[in-house]
Amino acid sequence: MSDTHSFEDLLKAEDNAPIVPVKTVKADVGTAPVDREALVRARRLAEKGNDLDFGGFSTQEPPMIAADALLEWTREGFGRLKTQFDRDRFNPDYRLDLHGRTVEQSAMEVHRMLERARRYRWQRLQIVHGIGRRSAEGKPLLKSYVNRWLREVDDIIAFASARKRDGGHGAVNVLTRGAVSDRWPEV
Repeated sequence: MSDTHSFEDLLKAEDNAPIVPVKTVKADVGTAPVDREALVRARRLAEKGNDLDFGGFSTQEPPMIAADALLEWTREGFGRLKTQFDRDRFNPDYRLDLHGRTVEQSAMEVHRMLERARRYRWQRLQIVHGIGRRSAEGKPLLKSYVNRWLREVDDIIAFASARKRDGGHGAVNVLTRGAVSDRWPEV
């Protein structure tokens, strides 16, 4: 055989079998699971409009915090936990990045994260809120909201701005009730 034959010619000459194109095979992956919580939230949004409960968090503007201000808060009776933020590198069980989200979206995301933290008994969380460089007013809106929201949640016992290598002023490290007790209230 010469070198001018095509690959098809060579295969035909091999066993005289016709060459049939391969049909595209699609896997049956079933239907996507329905997120019941998202469905309920969407229904409430359609029915009530702006009167939604954003996970219990207020979406009215809080007092603004400076972009370079350090956040630090400890629930009464848990003062000794401040040392956990200063010791080793903070390795969160879960990290939430709020960049590019609205206040309402952020409230829902923080609420969902805290529900999961309770369900899975996460002890260490990190929320990246940014410092407001890209916000319309150039203010750290999400930083101010997150500061207020975290103080309202009983399962949060302490939080502090992250070290520079972990996100600095644009992130907050959070300790939940699971850091001091594995006996959380039932979900």
